[in-house]
Amino acid sequence: MIVTDIDGTLLNDDHKISEYTKEMIHLIKDDISFVLASARGYYSIKPLIDELALNGQYVIAFNGAYVLNTDGQVLNDVPLDREVIYKLIAFIKDSGISLKVYLYHQDGRDCIDDIDIEEYLDKYRIYKLVADGTKEDIMRVRSMMADINELCTITSSLDTRFEAVAKGINKVDAIKMIASELGISKDEIVCVGDGENDIAMIRYAGMGVAMANGQDDVLKCADMIVQDNNNDGIADIIDLLFG
Repeated sequence: MIVTDIDGTLLNDDHKISEYTKEMIHLIKDDISFVLASARGYYSIKPLIDELALNGQYVIAFNGAYVLNTDGQVLNDVPLDREVIYKLIAFIKDSGISLKVYLYHQDGRDCIDDIDIEEYLDKYRIYKLVADGTKEDIMRVRSMMADINELCTITSSLDTRFEAVAKGINKVDAIKMIASELGISKDEIVCVGDGENDIAMIRYAGMGVAMANGQDDVLKCADMIVQDNNNDGIADIIDLLFG
């Protein structure tokens, strides 16, 4: 089973999958489980599923808060608790640091400045809260989050944001769920990524792979480093393992 992150890994800097990488995925996808694992919501991953024709494959969305098979079988569905959302929003406002805050649900995202929070939470199941700012602002606010860290899982896919999902949610547990469904052992799992939220799955996998464009901590924990996301790193690992 190959598990790959999307942004900075499967997609190049133009947010596209190269034709060569597509060709390599098409060669294996009917014989090997090819899992997309992302901080994105399923609504944002679905176009890539269609582009790659990943029929009957599993998908990890919202860093593991929503896990399903493209045929419709749901393995995990864990939104953020309403009270945790309130506390996160209050903490960010009280921090004195100017961040743009978004709530993500299954159909999209909305900025908290543009919505009535009470009505919004009555309408949607919220899987992720994201705060965007400068790298320095994110570092500062995360250094202040000791109490908040007890209420939810905080991670990041970019150094200019932090992302909050329900407590205990992570890509590794999602991978374990899928592996259990498929009867796949840890040694048969390859995980590929570039960001902080990929570190745990790279460490867990039988083979952990980092993109050359990955953050330093990602590169340090990987068993292997492949070409960057603009030079078909995903195709590299497929060719190495199955070529």
